[in-house]
Amino acid sequence: MELNLQQIFTDTGSNGLKESFREFLGYFVKQFFPGVNTQIEKLYFARFDYPLFVFPIFIIAITGLIFFWEKPTKLRAILAALPAGLLFYFYFHYWVYWVTVISILFFYTLVFQYQNKSRLKNFLWLATLLSLIAAPYFINYFNFSKTNTTLDYAHRLGIAEGREPGLAELGFDYILYIFLALIAYKTFWDKNRHKTILIWSFLIAAVLIWNIQLFTGFVPAPNNFRRTISPLLFVIIGMISYELSTRLTIKIPQTKKILSAILIVLTLLVVSKKIVNVFVIKNNPENRILENYVFSKNIKESWDWINSDLKSEPKIMSNSFMTSLYLGAYTSARPFLPLGNLTTKETSELEKRFLLANKIFGVSSDTVKKQLSGTLYIDCSKELCPPNTDQNLRKNLWHLYFHYFRIGSINKYLADPEHITKEYIDNLVKDYDKMPVDVEKIDSDFIYYGSWEKQFSKNSFNNKNEFELVYQNPEIKIYKILKNN
Repeated sequence: MELNLQQIFTDTGSNGLKESFREFLGYFVKQFFPGVNTQIEKLYFARFDYPLFVFPIFIIAITGLIFFWEKPTKLRAILAALPAGLLFYFYFHYWVYWVTVISILFFYTLVFQYQNKSRLKNFLWLATLLSLIAAPYFINYFNFSKTNTTLDYAHRLGIAEGREPGLAELGFDYILYIFLALIAYKTFWDKNRHKTILIWSFLIAAVLIWNIQLFTGFVPAPNNFRRTISPLLFVIIGMISYELSTRLTIKIPQTKKILSAILIVLTLLVVSKKIVNVFVIKNNPENRILENYVFSKNIKESWDWINSDLKSEPKIMSNSFMTSLYLGAYTSARPFLPLGNLTTKETSELEKRFLLANKIFGVSSDTVKKQLSGTLYIDCSKELCPPNTDQNLRKNLWHLYFHYFRIGSINKYLADPEHITKEYIDNLVKDYDKMPVDVEKIDSDFIYYGSWEKQFSKNSFNNKNEFELVYQNPEIKIYKILKNN
C-alpha cells in the first residue's frame, strides 16, 4: 500500500487540525466546566471490560514498576509482577504493551547494568513470577488456537496481516514520542538517569508495538493500541510537569501557592462537573438519553417471566441483535443469534442463523439486503420506536461480522479498511431466497417477538401450527417451537 503524508498525519475520524481542535475544546469544556449543562450520560469508566476493570490493574502495574525501577528489591519485584501478570486476563493489548516495557528495561539491565548483581537478581524474580502467572493464559491460548474456528473468530475481532511498518495515521504519534523523549532527557538525564531510561522504555515500547507485525507477521486490532499507550503518555507528562514545577517553586517560592491553587481549582471543576451532571440528568434527562437507555415495562416483564418460568437456559430465537444481546445479559436464555464478537462459531454458521431467523420471522429479501447494507430506516416521528432503534436497524452488519472484512496490512487497516462488497450481500440475499425452513431442525426452543422484531416485519405466529403462544403482554409475545421429537 502506498502511503502519503495525509494518510500518515491525518486521523480519518476528523476533518483536519482545525476540526480536531474544535472537537477537543468542546470535549474539554463539556467534561470539566460545571457551568455547561450538556448532559453526559456515559462517563469514561462506563464500560466494564474496558476501562473499568482494566484501569485499576494497569495503574497498580505502572506504580509497581516505577517503585521497583527506583529501588529494585524482592518485595517490589513481587508487587510489580502481580498486577502485570493479571493484565493477561483482562485485556490483550495492555499485557502486550506492558510486557514490552518490562522486556526493554530487563534488556537494558542485562546489557548496561550487568555488574549490579542485586538489580539483575531482583529483575529475574520479577520475570519469573510474571511468567508463572501468565502460564495458564498461554496454555489456554494454545489450546484454543488448535480449534477450527480460531482464525475465523480472530478476523471478526480484527486482525491486520503483513510485515509493513506502522505508518498510517501515526505521524503525530511518533512526533509526540520523540518530543517527550527529548524533554525527558533535558529534564532528568543529569540528575536521574534511571527515570529517563524508564520514560524512554515507555516510548520505545509504544514504537515497537505499532510495528510488532514486522516480527509476528500480524497484529490483532491495532487501533486498540492507542488506548493502551495513552495512560503512559499522561504519566510521562505528569512526571515531567511535576519535576519542572518543583524546580520552579525552588527558584520562585511564590509560585508554589499559585500552582497549588490552580491544581485545586481544576480538581474541584472536574468533581463539581460530575456532580452537576448527575443532578441534571436525574431532574430532567434529555429525550435522547431516555430513548437510548430506558426499557419499557413490558420488555422488563418479559425478561422476568423468562427467568422465572423457563428453566435450564432455554434457547430463544430472535432476528434482532438487540434482543439477542439483552437476553444474554438480563436473562438465563441462550440467544439463537449471538453477536459476532461474543461467540466462537464460524462466520458461515452465523450467516445461516441470521438468514434463518429472518426467514422464520417473514422478513422480505429487500429488508434483509437493507439490514446488511446499513440502509434500513424508520421515521420515529411517525411511529413509536423502542430504545436502540438505530442500533437495531442499521448496525446489523457490525453485530454480525464486526471486523471480519477489515483485512489487509496495518496501514490499510487503519487508514483505508475494507468493507463488505455489494456482490457479497447480493449472494447472501440469493441464499436467503432459496433457504428452506424446517422447524424440526431449528436449534431453538422459543421465539421472542417484540418491538425490535416488529421493525423488520409485521408477522403473526398465531396462525401457524408449529408455534404455541406461551407468554404475551401488550408489547411482547413469546412462542414455544413445537417439535415432534
